[in-house]
Amino acid sequence: MFARLGPWCHDKRRLVLVLWVLLLIGVNAISSGIGNNYKQSFNLPGAESSKGFDILKSKFGGQGAGQSGTIVFRADQGVADPGVQAAMTAMFDKVSKLQGISRVQSPYAPGSERSISAQGAGAGKIAYANVEFPENIDFGKVPAIKDKVEAAIPKVHGLQVELGGQIFAAFKPPTSEVIGLAFAIVILILAFGSVL
Repeated sequence: MFARLGPWCHDKRRLVLVLWVLLLIGVNAISSGIGNNYKQSFNLPGAESSKGFDILKSKFGGQGAGQSGTIVFRADQGVADPGVQAAMTAMFDKVSKLQGISRVQSPYAPGSERSISAQGAGAGKIAYANVEFPENIDFGKVPAIKDKVEAAIPKVHGLQVELGGQIFAAFKPPTSEVIGLAFAIVILILAFGSVL
């Protein structure tokens, strides 16, 4: 295929140049027409999962219907230590008031005792709080919210706080070497029909 394409491109240089320019103009026109207002919510009307979300909204006030993350913390003196509990409760109150966060379920709240480790070497020293985001959260705003949550972490001796869950996960864009390798594989598949 490329053996025939190369000589044809050489013989029709001006036509190939015009086609490339038209392609470039066409791609730019399509890109401008689409714009940059991308939709970042996902909804399938009529699906069973959508019915489940509707039940969560109507019967449970939307609890559990959105995205979620966790604030995991460990204290050498134990999470029930008055200083640790006061600092973490203040953090949870501050985080729950942030725009874009719908709810924070503290491990100190009644009925949330299972959020505090009860067995093993970390018994009573490790706990977590669930952080709920609305179903229609704009994922472009999540990094700014994460920064505000991290800024609210209290400075208490022996206390370590980490953010967890998919919504707080950091995405690292691929390096140029990975992109180059991916293009090389595609070209090898097209040119020779084999990556090897």
